Amino acid sequence: MANVDQSIKDKAWENVQIKAFTHWVNTTLEKRGKKITSLAEAFADGLTIIHFLELLTEKKLKQKYALKPVMRIALIENTHLALQFLRSCGLEAKFLTVQSEDLVDKNLKLLLGFLWTLFRKYRIAIIEGAEGKSTEEGLLMWCRQVTQGYDGVNIADFSHSFNDGLAFLAMIDKFDGNILDYAAEKNKSIEQRIDDAFNFAETQLGVPKLLDAQDLLNGSVDERSVVLYVSLYFHAFVSNEDKKKEREAREAEYLKSKSLATEEIDSLKAELESTRSENQDLKHKLKHLKSDHQDLNGKYTHLSEEFSKIKGGLSSTSTENDSMKLKLDGLSKETQELQEKYSKAQKQLKERDEKIALLEKQTSELTETKGILESQLKETKEDFQKRIVEKEERVESLEGEVEALTKEKEHLEDELREWKMKYNKLQEKLVEQDKLQILGLDALRKNLIEHVNDMNVWKDFLEQDREYASETIIKRSENEISSRPAEDQLSFMVDALESENRKLQVLLKQREIEEGATEKAPPTTTTSSSAKRVSTTPTKSDASSKEKSQKDKRDKRTNKK
Repeated sequence: MANVDQSIKDKAWENVQIKAFTHWVNTTLEKRGKKITSLAEAFADGLTIIHFLELLTEKKLKQKYALKPVMRIALIENTHLALQFLRSCGLEAKFLTVQSEDLVDKNLKLLLGFLWTLFRKYRIAIIEGAEGKSTEEGLLMWCRQVTQGYDGVNIADFSHSFNDGLAFLAMIDKFDGNILDYAAEKNKSIEQRIDDAFNFAETQLGVPKLLDAQDLLNGSVDERSVVLYVSLYFHAFVSNEDKKKEREAREAEYLKSKSLATEEIDSLKAELESTRSENQDLKHKLKHLKSDHQDLNGKYTHLSEEFSKIKGGLSSTSTENDSMKLKLDGLSKETQELQEKYSKAQKQLKERDEKIALLEKQTSELTETKGILESQLKETKEDFQKRIVEKEERVESLEGEVEALTKEKEHLEDELREWKMKYNKLQEKLVEQDKLQILGLDALRKNLIEHVNDMNVWKDFLEQDREYASETIIKRSENEISSRPAEDQLSFMVDALESENRKLQVLLKQREIEEGATEKAPPTTTTSSSAKRVSTTPTKSDASSKEKSQKDKRDKRTNKK
């Protein structure tokens, strides 16, 4: 019976580990969009273990491995590389007892031990302040820190401190204060608190329901299962913090990019305004230069005409002519300078136009980038809102499922109680039947022994000088079978009785043959051995007297008892 109970406990512990580690592996693999349904199948394919260990250690396997392993040798090679990679990441060899062949051959027991080792190192061992402590002590320390200040929660061990459900409710409330009302939950029955805690943990924290509320309430749950279940709460806290950090990092990066883009756009806008202002100034200057150029051209034309008139007039003096030449040269030089300034102004204006075009292009690109970022932000917000709506719908759906499952559970619990009552009654009946059977077998054994004793009355009459083991049978019947089970006692006595009957039949036939031979033989005076036997043989009346004497002795023994 003890072996059966231990076997049931071991099987339950194995199922708890399978559920817990499947959940842990899936929450790790979801970063690469992967999900498993069977631990043994997944860790035998030669690829899942590589993805899992890379995500767990936050490092990359540098050796080349088969991307689509099919043959057994390729599966073993991939798994071997993964285990070597794990050793290089700091896992001591004494803790790594599993071999690559064990994982490929789907050895579930060794796989669960392997995952438990990883879980302790990469999840529980990272608890702050748990250095030098065992896994259980570190986890208890974390539980005390998380539930500190919650009324009714006093965590001392894993055997009894979690049996009322308050510790689980406190951890859930610490995870998110909007999930439950701790004060209201505290006033509920213990069984209802435990059920609520398990349901909240499953729907809100993603912690699978590993324990049975009734077993936890009765204190009959395996302590190892409680440790593993509580460790999943710690894993949920760590995963939530990681997700918060990633989300905050993405938001910070987005805000930084948006800020830089805004600053750059503002800078380009300012530069564009400055360039436009300078361009307007240049346009004004160019306009003035054009006006001055036209005036100079008019003066040059007028002077040229006057010069032609003067040059054509014979009455002009050489002095006047030289003076006019000097004026004309001065005007020509001034006109040339103005033309150079005009050309330079046109060149600057062209460069400014090109710069304005470039700035406008950059402004357009930045505006487009800003629009894309704003669109992405809008899509992200819409996606978040959509996910929130989906989550709310999922919660409503799960609440419905939980309600249905709760009703089904209550129905099953009622049936289980009925079956337990029937089982207990049946056990009581079986115990009573066993007692009656033992009493009946004991009485039957005594009757059989008395019957053998009665049969022994005829021993002296039938046996005489023959070898006969009746006394030995009686002693064995009394001594050997007293310590045996009732069924064995009955079987032994039946066999002894049948053997005794067969021997008596043989002796009886021999005696009848001898008596018949004696009656037919003539009288003789010779003293033979057969005659001696006849003379010493008791008669039937003597046997009857002896039988009566034996019966009187039995009656006296019975009366004394």
